[in-house]
Amino acid sequence: KDLSAKVPQNKEEMLEVHGIGEVKFERYGEAFLELLVSA
Repeated sequence: KDLSAKVPQNKEEMLEVHGIGEVKFERYGEAFLELLVSA
């Protein structure tokens, strides 16, 4: 929910999303950013 509300555009913004830390970003962050930026 927080991810769709904030729509992060880079790593720093993604890490501000509740529930996203370094580990989750390393696993899924790049894929999510690609989807969010292209949407």
